[in-house]
Amino acid sequence: MNNSTLKGIDYVEFYVANAYQAANFYKSVLGFDIIAYGGPETGLADKRSYIIEQGTIRFILSSPTKKLSPIHQHIITHDDGVKDIAFLSSDVEADFKKAINNGGQPLLPPSSIENHNLKIKIATIACFGDTVHTFVQRENNKGWNMPFYRLFTNNKSSTEGKLLGIDHIAIALEKNQLNIWKEFYQNVLGLQLTHKEDVYTEYSGMNSLVMSNTTKTIKFPLVEPAEGSKKSQIDCYLDSYGCSGVQHIAFLTKNIIQTVQTLKTQGIEFLNIPSSYYDNVNKNIFSYYQEKLPIIKKLGILIDTDPKGVLMQIFSKPLQNRPTFFVEIIQRDNREGFGSRNIKALFEAIEREQQTN
Repeated sequence: MNNSTLKGIDYVEFYVANAYQAANFYKSVLGFDIIAYGGPETGLADKRSYIIEQGTIRFILSSPTKKLSPIHQHIITHDDGVKDIAFLSSDVEADFKKAINNGGQPLLPPSSIENHNLKIKIATIACFGDTVHTFVQRENNKGWNMPFYRLFTNNKSSTEGKLLGIDHIAIALEKNQLNIWKEFYQNVLGLQLTHKEDVYTEYSGMNSLVMSNTTKTIKFPLVEPAEGSKKSQIDCYLDSYGCSGVQHIAFLTKNIIQTVQTLKTQGIEFLNIPSSYYDNVNKNIFSYYQEKLPIIKKLGILIDTDPKGVLMQIFSKPLQNRPTFFVEIIQRDNREGFGSRNIKALFEAIEREQQTN
């Protein structure tokens, strides 16, 4: 399987302690619309779930209905976190067969699910930690929906997060696992190595690489801790989460300044970036961004430039009780990659945050 046939990310499912509260947090703070509900009343036997949407981002937030269910155990072990990264597939049977033939571990063979003239085909394989990947094939469906969910007609957010889509999903791996999972994504899912970066600070470091499909609609930065005199932020994630898992999801925006201002007003806390970071911002930065630099600095937005374009990023503090999952806001203006200076600045900012807690 040399090239990925997967079209993109169909949805991300989180296991959370209270799906209703989580959905309303994402609605009121991050600007997501709550578009559907599923539970025992609609035909879901073991969970209550809300589907939220913004731009092309779709999350399923699921909570257990039974104390001894796998969902309940997942939350006890990890706190709220990502369980399933689902891919849109044009042929689930073929993608599943290729994955298994190339070393993937099957969890659910290709299965059709149909409810009220809505039909999808899914299959699931294991991946890092307790996370899974589901292949989703949608057959003759108008719009986006899931079987056994009831659509809402008027549960839209009154705020605007202005988030367009998922840029990437960052995965924290245990030490010495980076090459194992690079080979998994190459062999099992047909992704390609598109970026490699090692970051070292005064006390710790990380090794990272990025796996992508050919259209860049799927991008997975894989990170593992490097040797250092202190625990890295990757080590701290692993200690808190209990195993490899999704560390953060990056949301694309066209206007990061406006988006960050809105999200701050609505209660999102972002990591503090030292003002010295901006002393080294490229002096040849395009005039438009030069004019915006004071507000960029005030908001703590990281900015990285090359002759072709500009990359701007900002990272939230963790959204859970434990210092695990957080979100990133990213704006790409004719700029690919991830910004070497930005990655190091993020690493140092998280280290400082950990020292104060």
